Amino acid sequence: LISARPGLNVKRSFDGLAFGLKADGWRGEGGLARLVGLSRGVFDDPPDHEQTFWGIAATRKSPRLKQGQLGFYYLGLNRARTVYAQGIGSDQRHTLGAKWSGSGARLDLNYDAIFQWGSFSGAPVRAWAFSTETGYRISQTHWKPRLSVRADIASGDKDRTDPRLQAFNPLFPGNSYAGAIGLFGPTNLTDVTPALRLLPHPRLVLILECPSYWRTSLQDGIYATDLRLLIPPGAGQGSYVGSNPGIAPVWQVTRHITLQGAITRFLSGGFLKSTFVANGFAFYSFSFVYRF
Repeated sequence: LISARPGLNVKRSFDGLAFGLKADGWRGEGGLARLVGLSRGVFDDPPDHEQTFWGIAATRKSPRLKQGQLGFYYLGLNRARTVYAQGIGSDQRHTLGAKWSGSGARLDLNYDAIFQWGSFSGAPVRAWAFSTETGYRISQTHWKPRLSVRADIASGDKDRTDPRLQAFNPLFPGNSYAGAIGLFGPTNLTDVTPALRLLPHPRLVLILECPSYWRTSLQDGIYATDLRLLIPPGAGQGSYVGSNPGIAPVWQVTRHITLQGAITRFLSGGFLKSTFVANGFAFYSFSFVYRF
């Protein structure tokens, strides 16, 4: 829900304050911040006064697995302008969530259950989401494969003519909801992603995956990671959006240099058969990262 890597051209930045404390095996954190706007000059990016964000969280070690966390959090967001299929308006969200992550000798997991309430253009909001990833590692064999399944579901609006809103607001998400290239955001999205991670060399990782997507509500559309409405609900019929098989290699060339790529093919489902992407499309990317 809070990522500096939105899958866009420029990373997110926040101005604000944060605090943390530890007591009896628990760690508490909280903060208040505003998203930073972008200006053309140097050191002149002002806070975005139309977006105010605050929250608190409490975490402790996972009670079941050796490595992991059990946590609970509350996040608040007041955004002056948000766009949904229902319309444009001010969006105030209160997000309550529980998170359980952990890793054992072979099994690893990461689960989130999320509930939201608030108001959109003065009308009440009720939304929810559930996110899971379960993996199994076979470290004794060659290439050390990890098999995993990610399954996410987030609510969408039930009726565009009703001012009450059920569309999930993902706050400041990354691109992990929709494969290696982050085609879609989580709003009104149900997805299942089987994946295989291989380690053919200590510095080379290969990820093969095949995400598939459905609309949670037939009365709402598909959104991007920054909550832009990509495809309105009237663009097609049915819930199946499509599948996106692909491969993503990551090569740690040196301690400072990382090369990363992605080769994918989007296979359009019934919802997109009347749109300009009815025949699907291919996507290729390559990135060079130098860290110092």
